[in-house]
Amino acid sequence: MDRTDATTLATYTYLLHRAGIDAPSLASAVAAIDQGDESAVAALVEGASNGADPALALASLYGADRCLVLAPAADRDTRVGALRRALFGVSLPFLARIAHRDNGVLAERWVIVESFATTVKVLDPNPWDDKNEQHDLPLVDFLVRWELAGAELAGVRG
Repeated sequence: MDRTDATTLATYTYLLHRAGIDAPSLASAVAAIDQGDESAVAALVEGASNGADPALALASLYGADRCLVLAPAADRDTRVGALRRALFGVSLPFLARIAHRDNGVLAERWVIVESFATTVKVLDPNPWDDKNEQHDLPLVDFLVRWELAGAELAGVRG
């Protein structure tokens, strides 16, 4: 897991903590975030994932009954419908894996999605630095980038 993904997972975990949602095994890692060490969360998530998808690791840390892990669907409308049904009534952000250009090469990264409507508000990924990393993507742009990355997402239900 690269540093950007580690920071994104740490930020997401911290946002959940601030919303009153915690996984017992993440308590010490969340305390480490308060001290500026996001690597503690990444290490726990990596350990829980055993090299698998971090979204599944989050499900194991928070509990599969509280974690949104959306299975890939055959078409875009089905994916979007399933996502909107899963998010209905939940005011929490979720994680999405999207494609992006990194020095001219197509790469993938985790981002935090704060809202999902006609535009998608993305927090990318470190709110503690001086960079303005919150931006809006048109829904279609987000969907294309999400599909290029395999349409993976995860989130914790409140």
